[in-house]
Amino acid sequence: MNVRSAGALAALAALAACKPAVKGLCSEQKDCRTGSYCSLNGICLAKSGTCSPACNDGEICSGSTCAPLKPTVLVVAPSGPISPAFAQITVNVDAAPAIALHGIAVEVDDADHALASGSLAAPQAGDNVVTLAGFKAGAVGNVSVRATLTYQPAGATGDSTLQSVAVPATIDAAAPAVSVFVPPASDAVNGWVPRTNATLEVRATVDDGAGSGGQAATLTFDTCPSAVACSYAGTIASQSGGVTVFAFQVPRFAQAAGSEAPLPVTVNAMDVAANQAQAAGTLQIDDAQ
Repeated sequence: MNVRSAGALAALAALAACKPAVKGLCSEQKDCRTGSYCSLNGICLAKSGTCSPACNDGEICSGSTCAPLKPTVLVVAPSGPISPAFAQITVNVDAAPAIALHGIAVEVDDADHALASGSLAAPQAGDNVVTLAGFKAGAVGNVSVRATLTYQPAGATGDSTLQSVAVPATIDAAAPAVSVFVPPASDAVNGWVPRTNATLEVRATVDDGAGSGGQAATLTFDTCPSAVACSYAGTIASQSGGVTVFAFQVPRFAQAAGSEAPLPVTVNAMDVAANQAQAAGTLQIDDAQ
């Protein structure tokens, strides 16, 4: 055997030594090679034999005997931004009936700080919903979500813990900034428009910074007029970066006949993460004789 062949064999032997054997020791599922599973007593087992009745979830048929496996815990990736309005995190637990599940703790953090957390005292095997609280005000950006399961195997005198793989997500716990303005109308005089059967366009700028972005805005008269509707949904006029401009078409007949009193309005805006903010404005419609 030449030196190169001997070196190659030594390298292969080293790689094999790094991989757990089918009946090697394990502390969690990732310690076992593909096709084997980490049993509750810390040994990697492969399926073998036939078990009747069939084994429960969280068990494996090994040597025709159902052996309980160590539990697994998995955070289901959120479908959208995490926020105080969307604070539910789904955590899946796979555990044998012989394992007592004593709690799930979920933490959301960036590289340096915990930004939100939640817990569930009595989880079940399967999907569990944990509601987050304690959001850090103004938190925005990329985060990691991880869950820690506390459990007690049958016959054990104390609890054990298992942490999930961290799942990437985004957080938006910051309300947008809102401002209201009235673009100059072609028939405006010193900012006032006549009361006609036309509409007056009102706009609102919703600046969500690095957050999830403006989603909706509604303009409402502070005192509902008698001749027209009280509230108007905005449509997106423009969008650039985190800034969304909404436009509202408001009937000029909102002004009472013969009046020139300013009409106060409030725009309520919401971003994709359901954070809300509002701003006030005034409509100047003149019907004085």
